[in-house]
Amino acid sequence: MPYPNEHSARQTDPGQYDTFRRYKPSGFPKGVSVILGIKGTGKDKKSEIQSIRFDKKLWTVEAAKKWLKEHGFKTGKFEPAAGSKKTAKGVSGLVVLDTDVITKVEKCECNKCGHKIEKMASDIPCEKTVCPVCNAVMCGCKNVTKEVGDQGQGQGGQPQGTGGYNFCVCTKCGHKIQHQKGVPCNKTACPKCGGSMTGTNA
Repeated sequence: MPYPNEHSARQTDPGQYDTFRRYKPSGFPKGVSVILGIKGTGKDKKSEIQSIRFDKKLWTVEAAKKWLKEHGFKTGKFEPAAGSKKTAKGVSGLVVLDTDVITKVEKCECNKCGHKIEKMASDIPCEKTVCPVCNAVMCGCKNVTKEVGDQGQGQGGQPQGTGGYNFCVCTKCGHKIQHQKGVPCNKTACPKCGGSMTGTNA
């Protein structure tokens, strides 16, 4: 499935890896990053480039393919970014995709620290995604479908930007407070011990 903001060049089959991590190698040009496929654990852990991503604001399809060839990477499974961006008339700064491009958005939550991310549903599931905060493995939440650029509520998901929870609980001392709408729990410090908090409905 094409990504809305990135061209993708798959280098290896993602099914062979245990987890994945996005990485920006030193020396790579601006707008180019890689998805590392990680196998094994502990001393046996090994990683390699599974996919190379190009920011479509900075890279055309032709330029990205040329760079790949010049640096010895595969181009056979190159996938251009989906749709083309345009600014909605009368709405300053709002960027949307063409109206016929609907993208699946997947919510992932860290099993350890509760950090949440939203990513485009792809061949890399939440269960194989590493938390960018604490490096633990994440778990999948209910998928939502929304048009990229929409700031409202996705179908089947929590309201965007509020966290969608009734309470915030401290990941350190367990102290629970009422969730203040509009302020994500993971942006709230525990009033008791100063630790980080995560959302809950319990």
